Amino acid sequence: MQQLRPPRDVPSPASAAAGEDRRLESIDALRGVGIVAVVALHTSWALLHPSLLASDGGRLLATLHLGAAFGVPLFLGLSAFGLARRHDFRREGAAAFATFLARRGRQLLPAYMVWSLLSAAARNPALVATPGRVLSLLIDGSAGAQFYFVPTLFELYVLWPLLGLLVPRRGHAARAALIAAGAVVSLAVWRGMLPLAWTSPGSFALYIAGGMVAATLRPPSRHAGMLALLVALLAAAAVTLRLDVARFLSASGGSSGAMALASTIFQPLPAAYTCAVIVSLALAAAVAAPSAPRRLAAALGRRAYGIFLSHLLLAQLLIHPLLGGALAPDPGAAAAAVRFAVELAATLAGSAAITFALARRARTRWLVGAE
Repeated sequence: MQQLRPPRDVPSPASAAAGEDRRLESIDALRGVGIVAVVALHTSWALLHPSLLASDGGRLLATLHLGAAFGVPLFLGLSAFGLARRHDFRREGAAAFATFLARRGRQLLPAYMVWSLLSAAARNPALVATPGRVLSLLIDGSAGAQFYFVPTLFELYVLWPLLGLLVPRRGHAARAALIAAGAVVSLAVWRGMLPLAWTSPGSFALYIAGGMVAATLRPPSRHAGMLALLVALLAAAAVTLRLDVARFLSASGGSSGAMALASTIFQPLPAAYTCAVIVSLALAAAVAAPSAPRRLAAALGRRAYGIFLSHLLLAQLLIHPLLGGALAPDPGAAAAAVRFAVELAATLAGSAAITFALARRARTRWLVGAE
């Protein structure tokens, strides 16, 4: 008797599970790329000083810094993607939403509080001298340069019952309208036209909208047109990054304050670069075959939160001082590249080692957000 088989266009349970595993690994790999970008962002900034911008090494560090700025937008886009795919609290109800917030709070907030207090105390013990100051830095994420992400993420969670209503269920026009609305909101925040802090979800509205739209699209198939699209996106990223570096160098002046303002990622050129990079990475991750680099990126992605929390404290207290602190007054590009690569590798490896070690033990895994 002939064995019955499912139709060709209906995946078997095994193939569906394999496809889901590949999709989850591709998302974890994107998180891994994102955390490497975040560590590279802070590593390059620690080495960059206004007095270096006229040197070849300084210009290289500026390019590396601006090129790594897509990390946090990528994470927020992935968060919106996951929320849009998994949660519709109109149907699930208020109890499900409360359960979701409680679960995410248990997973993320205790570790956030510990690393925030450690980082703030290492920077200035007065920051943790009174309960009021501690509460303030925990609410606004000011304990360190990276911690603002956690309050921003939880604002996204709290707002999701409303934002989820905007997820386009069908039609490219609705998707384009949501992307356009996100771009307008992000630009309005940057221009000061909306009374929102830079660290609010409104600042990242473009990337949140992108994640919501991506959740409604089918994964791309491997075909010749995909390669042409990737090449076009990478070319757009290269052009916008070069223009952004020129803008940054001209706007930085000779002060750290001007340089910090010029490096903000919410301006049009950085936003265009970031969008091109994120879409390129998403397409590449979706169509890439399993490989050792992808598995390594996915492993980092699964522990990205612990690396995110610990890396800057490790860099500031140990890695950066151990390697000699500031660069020479007029470093060449080769010297700056080597120092950046060594500091990046040491910081990433050290924070990953801390995270994986803590995650292995039941008593300490909460310190890196692992359940």
